[in-house]
This record gives sequence, C-alpha cells and structure tokens, in this order.
Amino acid sequence: MVKAIAVSIVLVCLLSAGAFAGILQRQTMDIGLGDSIILEAGPNARATTGQTGLIVNLQGADNAYGTVALQGQGVLLGQAGRASGVCGGLSLVQTIDGGGLPIGTQAQRISDCCGPSRESQTLGFAAGQTLAKTSPAPGRVSGTQGIAAAQGQYATSSFMTMGEGALVLGTQSASITGGVGLVGTTMYADVSQSQLVTN
Repeated sequence: MVKAIAVSIVLVCLLSAGAFAGILQRQTMDIGLGDSIILEAGPNARATTGQTGLIVNLQGADNAYGTVALQGQGVLLGQAGRASGVCGGLSLVQTIDGGGLPIGTQAQRISDCCGPSRESQTLGFAAGQTLAKTSPAPGRVSGTQGIAAAQGQYATSSFMTMGEGALVLGTQSASITGGVGLVGTTMYADVSQSQLVTN
C-alpha cells in the first residue's frame, strides 16, 4: 500500500513538471500625461492647465486544489501649470509616463504540486517639466507634478505562501517669478521585485 502511494505521488509530480498545473497570471498598466503652455506675447496674458490620470488593475484566481493567487496594481498621476504675465514670454512643458516602458507589470506562476512558484513585478516612471521666462517684464510661470503608484502580489498553495509589495510616491514643483529664467526638473523611479519558491 505504501509503495503504491509513493509511486502515485512521483508519477503526479513528473506529469505536472511536463504540463504545468497551477495558476498563471500577468498584467500590465501604462498611462502618460503631457501638457504645455506657451504665452509668446500680449498684454496681461494668462493660462492654466491641469490633468489627472488613474489606473487600477486587479486579478485573482483559485482552483479546486486550494491554490490562490492575487495581484493588483494602481497608479494616480497629476500635473498642473499656470502662467501669467504683462507681456508674455512664458512657457511650461510637462510630461509623466513610463519612460518608454509600461509603468507597471506583474506576473505569477503558482504551482499546485511539485514545481517552482514564481512572482515578479516592475514599477517605474519618468517625469519632467521645463519652465521658461524670456521677458524681463513682470510675470510668473509655475508647475507641479505628482505620482502615487502601488503594487501587491500574494499566493498560497498547500506547499508555500509568498507575497510582495511596492509603493512609490513622488512630487515636484518649480516656478519662475521676476526676471528672465529657465528651470528644468525631473524625477524617476524604477522598482523590480521577484521571488522563486522551489518545492
């Protein structure tokens, strides 16, 4: 009886190594914002801009073997700018995006039985703004950008439990008042996590 059970367990593990038994999940999120103000000339010129973007991704799965896998990610972006002057000569350019890549990716491969389980996630962004005042006349240009991004993963089976999380918060502001000037600000983040559990 004991030999028959041992042979069955080995056979199940060999079969599951060739044909994966478990949960596979993957998700990606991407968003970007960009705006600009250009006041070249004119008496009492004014402009205001602002925008916000939000993404939330959630996934969950379970099966009859008691394996559970959950993952979620979200990002909130915002930027605002303002320019006003007597004679113009004011400009503002703002961008926030994934820096050429998706802002967030997540993947899970959770095994039910005799196989490795993996989780991985990446989170990154790039933000920049350039402010210029080319006229010595009275005036002001200002800009603010902010980002809040979070990711989390959790998985459990009869053989293991694993989880990971990341949180990124950032904000930047700049302004020019009075004389001629040029200001540039940048911020970026790049977070990468991965886990491997072998049975």
